Amino acid sequence: MKLSDFSSVLQLGVGLHAGTALLQSIAEFASSPLSHRINRLVKIAGLRRDRISRGGSDTASIEAIESDILDTQTALELKKLHFFVEYKYAAAMNTIVAFSLFGLLVWAAACAESTVSDQLAFFLVFVSAGPALISLGVLWWRWDDNTAGIRTSIKEHEDKLFDRGMTGNAK
Repeated sequence: MKLSDFSSVLQLGVGLHAGTALLQSIAEFASSPLSHRINRLVKIAGLRRDRISRGGSDTASIEAIESDILDTQTALELKKLHFFVEYKYAAAMNTIVAFSLFGLLVWAAACAESTVSDQLAFFLVFVSAGPALISLGVLWWRWDDNTAGIRTSIKEHEDKLFDRGMTGNAK
């Protein structure tokens, strides 16, 4: 194997790491399903509150649920801010790897006819994709772990709002 055989792998690695470093919308991708569920619950709670108040009944219980849902929405916004700080560290690491891979790409072009050992071949392939995949995996795991309580809270609010918590059945 020649070093020139790895130029496309290194190019892919530069693009992958640069793209991962610039993927600022990752927090939106991760949080949008939860945000949509919360926004839907806020609308439904408001509609239920209005319907109950028109009927002349006490709206205290639905107002408490609505308040709890809004608290969950605030907690999600705080988690998004915390996640963005964690993302900045991953973006910095991926930027460093992208520049390092660019240097390796220039070296591979300058020494294109050099023979590559199996160990160097494995290293070049791993460093071209591994760090980006690992950082994205860690970010996803951290998001999933940090928002587990929010997902549970959303589920509880859905159950209360739709009376599933009391009857055990969806209505």
